[in-house]
Amino acid sequence: LAGSDFQTLAGSILSGSYADTRRSDDIREVLQTAKTRSTMQLRHTWRFDNVPAASHTLVIEGFRPANTAGDSFRFSYSTDNVSFTVIPGSVVNFSNETRIEAPFGPATLGRTVYIRVENVVTSGPKTRTLNIDYLAIRTVLSSGP
Repeated sequence: LAGSDFQTLAGSILSGSYADTRRSDDIREVLQTAKTRSTMQLRHTWRFDNVPAASHTLVIEGFRPANTAGDSFRFSYSTDNVSFTVIPGSVVNFSNETRIEAPFGPATLGRTVYIRVENVVTSGPKTRTLNIDYLAIRTVLSSGP
C-alpha cells in the first residue's frame, strides 16, 4: 500500500490523501489537473516502501468523471523517482469506477517503488479530476526450487 503522497509536480490533491487509497471503500483521493502555461496537467507520485522482490501487479480502482476532453490518466513506475516506465494497461479513462490489474516491472524491482499518474489529454480550458479509491502493488513471491 502507498506509504505517502510523495510529490505533486502539476495539479493538486483536491480531497483525501494516500491513506484513502488503502481500502476499497468508496472514500477516495481526488486529484485535479492545473493550468500550466497553455495546458492542463496532472503529475502526481505515490511512494511505496518495502516492496519485495517478486512478480508485481499494480491494482487500481478509480474513475474520472465524464468530460468533453475525454481525458485519460496513465500510470508509470520508477525505482529512483527520475526515470519512469509506463505500465501497459494502466489507464483510467472511464466514468464508472473500475478495477485494473496491470503486471509491471522486473521481479528484481527495488524496495522503494514510485508510482506516478499523469493525464494524457492536456488541451482544453477546464480542469479535470481523477478519483482513486484503491491503489496497491500486489506481489507474488516465487515458490523457489
